[in-house]
Amino acid sequence: MRNARLTASILGLAMVCLCGFAGGPAASAANAAPGEWAPLSEFLLGCTDPGMVIDTYIDTVRGLGSACPISIICSSNSVVSELRYEFSAAGLNTASVRYYLAAVDSVWMRDYGPMFTHDSLGKVVVVDSQYYPGRPNDDQIPYKFARFRGFGYTTLALYYEGGNMMSDGNGRLTFSKDTYAENSGKAQSTVNSMMLSKLGGTRISTFKPLINDGTGHIDMYAKFFNSSKVLVSDYPAGHYNKATVDWNAAQFAALGYTVVRAMTAVAHDPFATYANSVYVNGYAVIPQYGRPEDAAGLAVYTAAGFHAVGVDCADLIQYSGAIHCITMGVPKPKSGT
Repeated sequence: MRNARLTASILGLAMVCLCGFAGGPAASAANAAPGEWAPLSEFLLGCTDPGMVIDTYIDTVRGLGSACPISIICSSNSVVSELRYEFSAAGLNTASVRYYLAAVDSVWMRDYGPMFTHDSLGKVVVVDSQYYPGRPNDDQIPYKFARFRGFGYTTLALYYEGGNMMSDGNGRLTFSKDTYAENSGKAQSTVNSMMLSKLGGTRISTFKPLINDGTGHIDMYAKFFNSSKVLVSDYPAGHYNKATVDWNAAQFAALGYTVVRAMTAVAHDPFATYANSVYVNGYAVIPQYGRPEDAAGLAVYTAAGFHAVGVDCADLIQYSGAIHCITMGVPKPKSGT
């Protein structure tokens, strides 16, 4: 499960491994963390169990086409072989797919993978927070990736997962209040200061986590379309999470954002949200659950100006995550750097 609930590149047949590379440069002072709609140079996934994610992977590779290089960090050669077989059987064009070998413990790349900001020169910097003690290999991926790519690198000495990080691209960092509970030994003001300093921002706003959601992450109910508009999940009247999402929506509106709602597909799973999406160079990759709500879940992204791509997350959501949880976008350097 997602929460208690590198380096071998294969291009053709060549293979390399994600360990033992020279250290990347230290990070300079960072400015505002980018919004997720910022241009990407690379799209990361991590795979230990192809059977858990293969339907989602196939739809993602097919839907994105050549929009961005897709890098899959695999735990073994057998995982690489199985993915190559499944992609071929599905008739996919995999020219944009690259495979890397590294020790990983799970598929939840958003949570353990590198977070990113830009330094004062506009260069890409990896931000490495503390991950679960029981997943030591996952916890090493940000450091290894920064070394491999030669990115700047800085540590964030907090227990924090990328699924609970959402930037409006204009200086505001948002996350659920569970972050304070996970770092209860530090004052909230200290946590805020560390977040702003390392991730890059000027202000923080926090929101209520969903009830009974094992992750406590903001990506299970909210998603910025851009710096002024945000999607917040909705629930049917009487549902135990209805008051929570309505409160969160009201808080976003009070901060000046335009709020759009999309009904959760609760008949499939209590947390089958359409907010758990990813942006890839103009595409919005959106979870689908085989339910009537799917069409509206796609439509809100089309209306926001994205090329909407639906991907099968019907099985994946049972593990408390969807497409956002298993991926991470690597932003390009800022223009001119």
